Amino acid sequence: MEKVQVWLVTGASKGLGLSLVKQLLTAGHRVAATSRNLKALTSAVGFPGKTSCRCRLIWRMITALKAR
Repeated sequence: MEKVQVWLVTGASKGLGLSLVKQLLTAGHRVAATSRNLKALTSAVGFPGKTSCRCRLIWRMITALKAR
């Protein structure tokens, strides 16, 4: 049984974070991608919805923690 890795990538809507997300998905890994801006994240990662089978987009957690 193969062990599936899940990667948590912050700043996934641009730069190094975006590059890492794309490389991990290409390699077949599962990714939790975070950003402060959902629109920028979905635009950058290329998913029209909030999730795909291997990538979950997370943005509310970041804004909720920032508000505290």
